[in-house]
Amino acid sequence: MYNHINSFVQQVLPTFWIFPYFMETYIRQEMPSMEMADYQVNYTNHEKYREGSKAIKNGSPVRMFTNVPLGMIRLPTEEGYKYCQKCDKSVLKNNSHCSICKACTSKNGAPYKHCSKCHICVKTNYVHCGKCGRCAQVEGHNCQQYKRMVSCRICLGRGHVEKGCSFWKRYGISRMFQVGCAVCGGKAHILRDCAKRKVLTKEVYFLGKYHNEINEPI
Repeated sequence: MYNHINSFVQQVLPTFWIFPYFMETYIRQEMPSMEMADYQVNYTNHEKYREGSKAIKNGSPVRMFTNVPLGMIRLPTEEGYKYCQKCDKSVLKNNSHCSICKACTSKNGAPYKHCSKCHICVKTNYVHCGKCGRCAQVEGHNCQQYKRMVSCRICLGRGHVEKGCSFWKRYGISRMFQVGCAVCGGKAHILRDCAKRKVLTKEVYFLGKYHNEINEPI
């Protein structure tokens, strides 16, 4: 109908969804074409997510997800946004570009910091836990409980972190790099994007999801 009304032979329907930023992982899994814009959406009739609410320290957690290239969406500077030339998109003013991650990494409206051990950017109130191999909140952090909740960045399976993954024994790799990519030691990419990891685990991407021979025999 969209193509017919606009006299297009074949054109992707521009789509805009409104969801909290912490839904990004689930949305991208099901709809890889949807990207999250750094635009904070406020509600007029929501107790927590309305403008000026004391319940939200860093502004509304609600964001706009779209399949429209983010470079085409220029957010107003007078409302606290800036344009990042490296990312080619508008972001919040306090969303700094990380030269290592090569992205403006903040998700929640507050500044993030880069962890050289996790090799990703995390919230400023997070600290690296050597036992978990992850950055986490200090208050209320329980290693055993935390490990059961997280997903391994190597096999993508839940319930363990990289140190406890069967990957090392399965492929005869004795060394886990402590800085940079845990598999190859490279610093130009994150573990999730490691080419060596993908080749060894025979990872494939199908219908918006990743599969490999460790967590899902293929």
